[in-house]
Amino acid sequence: MKPFIKNIQDIQIEWAHDGSGSRQVLLNHEDSISSQLEAVTKWFLSPGFEFDWHKHAGVDEFWIVIQWSWVVEYKDGTKFEYKKDDIIYNPSDLGHRIIAQWKEESVYYFCRLNK
Repeated sequence: MKPFIKNIQDIQIEWAHDGSGSRQVLLNHEDSISSQLEAVTKWFLSPGFEFDWHKHAGVDEFWIVIQWSWVVEYKDGTKFEYKKDDIIYNPSDLGHRIIAQWKEESVYYFCRLNK
């Protein structure tokens, strides 16, 4: 592995989760990074939209909320509202969905680690 530098402004924004939001994939398997780090992504979730029910097999997730707020709901009915500067851990294989709660676009960073 070799050190490198990227600038977020140079990374293309793409649609994700069937167009309910968008993302910038900052780091992934194509970069020279740890084998445990699957991806680091900057997400944008539009007001009133959600990332529908899903789970990540064998991948732990960490989120850092940058702007506004949103709710994570779990299959057992548990809900957590997150706001700016909150750090969230979501264990692998746990079904969840993310719902935008604010009137403006929610922004958060997302890190996935392989088990």
